[in-house]
Amino acid sequence: MHRLNVYAASAIISCGLLSCAGEPGAGDSEGETSTTGDEVDNLIENGDFDLGTQGWTPTLAVLSVVDGALRVETQGGDGGQPGLATQAVALEVGARYRISASFGPASYEGSSQIRVGSDINLGEFASIFLDTPSAEFEATAASVVVTCNNVAADDGEFADFDDVVLVRLP
Repeated sequence: MHRLNVYAASAIISCGLLSCAGEPGAGDSEGETSTTGDEVDNLIENGDFDLGTQGWTPTLAVLSVVDGALRVETQGGDGGQPGLATQAVALEVGARYRISASFGPASYEGSSQIRVGSDINLGEFASIFLDTPSAEFEATAASVVVTCNNVAADDGEFADFDDVVLVRLP
């Protein structure tokens, strides 16, 4: 797992995903994270971005990896639509899940958001931000779209995301 230097205080997501001291738990490059000795699978493909942008689809954006984090740079938004990076994820209806992430630098203050919804424009299940970097929700659909949203809609504006983790809760 990568830790971003900017906003490091916000990287303390949850004692369930990180140790209470704020140091990363026993994770590996495959995206697994330890919670009290039990291994759980990260349902996000390449949420640590060790494999570049593999598994993520751009919309009105150029995706790159900068200092180990996903950079979503708006391209073609023309001030009306933000740049997005999305990934479809299968869930079990009725099960509870936690989404969490680290947010890095952004060219426009407040331009980082991750949404979990039925499509790329919705976040009806969960939305997380710099000041609330994790959320829990109950799945009411068999699949969702996880969207890393660079809220800034002007070309060249960017937002960085790292350690995107979606886990099923016991």
